[in-house]
Amino acid sequence: MKTRMDMMIGIISIIFLMIAQTAKAATTDMSGLHVVGNQILNSKGETVILRGVNRPGTEYSCVQYSKIFDGPSDQASIDAMKAWKINAVRIPLNEDCWLGTGGVNSAYGGINYITPIVNYVNLLTSNGIAVILDLHWTATGPSVSTEQAPMPNLDQSPSVWRDIATRFKSNLAVVFDIFNEPFPDANTWDSASAWLCWQTGEGCGLGYETSGMQTLVDSVRSTGSHNIIMIPGIQYATSLVRWNEYKPSDPTGNLAAAVHVYDFNLCRSRGCWDVFWTKVRENVPLIAGELGETDCATSFIDDFMNYADEKGISYLTWAWLVAKCGEGPSIISDYSGTPTPYGAGYKKHLLEIAADSVAPYSRSFYMFQDVPTFWVDNWSWGDVLDVEEKSIVYSGTTAMKYQPVQGTGIYFQCWACIDTSVHKGIEMYINGGSTGGQDLRLTFTKIQDKTLIPLGTSTTTKAASFLLSSISAIPSNRWVRIYIDFTAIQAGTYDGIQIEPSTSSSSSSVYIDSIQVLASSSPSSPTSTPAPTPTPTQRPTPTPTPTPTPTPTPTQRPTPTPTPTPTPTPTPTPTPTQRPTTTPAPVTAAPTITPTVTPTPTPTPPPPPPPPPHPPYHYHFDQLSSIWLFQSLL
Repeated sequence: MKTRMDMMIGIISIIFLMIAQTAKAATTDMSGLHVVGNQILNSKGETVILRGVNRPGTEYSCVQYSKIFDGPSDQASIDAMKAWKINAVRIPLNEDCWLGTGGVNSAYGGINYITPIVNYVNLLTSNGIAVILDLHWTATGPSVSTEQAPMPNLDQSPSVWRDIATRFKSNLAVVFDIFNEPFPDANTWDSASAWLCWQTGEGCGLGYETSGMQTLVDSVRSTGSHNIIMIPGIQYATSLVRWNEYKPSDPTGNLAAAVHVYDFNLCRSRGCWDVFWTKVRENVPLIAGELGETDCATSFIDDFMNYADEKGISYLTWAWLVAKCGEGPSIISDYSGTPTPYGAGYKKHLLEIAADSVAPYSRSFYMFQDVPTFWVDNWSWGDVLDVEEKSIVYSGTTAMKYQPVQGTGIYFQCWACIDTSVHKGIEMYINGGSTGGQDLRLTFTKIQDKTLIPLGTSTTTKAASFLLSSISAIPSNRWVRIYIDFTAIQAGTYDGIQIEPSTSSSSSSVYIDSIQVLASSSPSSPTSTPAPTPTPTQRPTPTPTPTPTPTPTPTQRPTPTPTPTPTPTPTPTPTPTQRPTTTPAPVTAAPTITPTVTPTPTPTPPPPPPPPPHPPYHYHFDQLSSIWLFQSLL
């Protein structure tokens, strides 16, 4: 009996050991992170995709709120993150608070700032979470860092990185995001002078000595650090146009490209990401250091995460910060991890990734649903389009009101978003108003060189046109569903649609609503494993060790004489339009109209170019002071 009992106990012990080992294996090992090809690997040679959060507060609390963190930094707060299956946390830093310069209160600067951050980093990595340290706010000379500068400075930024690298070089679970969001040369998208300034710090014309990315990389490597360094693009880390051409050299080969992705960016859809990111991510790992959606919904981040999972791109959402949903944007409503509606979508996706059961994703999307959606840029011309019509609406609260006048048109440009290999057709609802009978033509467009779109010099070609009024007259005071099947157009991708009058005579106003491009089949789950690369020969990787808590004996640098710094004029940032989720209003049954005409390619001159790119913005909300802090250049 005793022998049989011993055997049962032994079997049960083995089962529990196997379960424990399986649970441990399910968590990605973050030790020894390094770059091989275009992938991040750990010390075991396993591919690592970072999926995490930004934890703001340490960049502004030390200079504005007499504290270090905005919210808790204890084990309980980390447990809340782990419940979301977060594997990476990005921590923004303040240059003057780290160095104890710029007149920062000594209680929150120098060693009194460094020590709690070092302890927090050690606590995160001991929990199996990678940490990204981000140089977020900087200032030159005696000025205190209270906002983001266009570029790092030469007198302080290299010193910060030498000190950070020295402290964390033994822990390769710590990644260095070298500078948050560069925007040199008046925030241009693709100028050679901007990229040269970005690389070398030369010719920046900012009124202070500038440090280029190469100088900061050299500062880190001078300490013997092999930690991965993230290098962001220009125009607030949204442009990677010449990243490959100007990227810094790194003797360790541990560089990754960084990009910030928001629903108000110029580049915010798959077609744009393919055009400008593909060559970069084929060479180095690509990390979306910030990801956000400002409408308190998830349609934008859902599409991006699906794309990123397919391509092996890492991403960290903004932000693990208690605030109202769209005002950060914030993913939590308390530090125990209760998600906002925006955060709920992100948490759901992370849990599905962890369980290897990602929900099917539909490639259907709206071009217009109460507002022109994030999918499109509204390049309409002629000033006769009202996108806020509320009196005659098919679905939701708002429709479009358009008066068909010769020389005007609706133009929704969308970066190859229409793809006949995944989409089956486009539908919309049209109401002819009091008269009906308007003559309208719908055209699918192509852009010849998409790299010129941000510069406003691209050329549009009309690739396939349909005379809607020749199929059926547009009725008065009634909504009709118009559906165009993509079997009627040439296979391939299209960059937008135009709707304009087909005759020279003016017509009365027509109402258009709920323009949707429909997927061709049931949604399928994305591939969450990136394309494999050849198995590399692994180099020895040191075991990560906690960074010792620093002792209060830092050597302070002398404060240099200030140089007058002109304030650059940022490109205006339009307020993002919100798209509420609504239930369609009851309508009279409308027939489906399927065109049978054959499209004829017709080259035409393009409409006026789009407005210039705008910088991203974030809001911060401090619970203790109940003060809004609108940081336009975070």
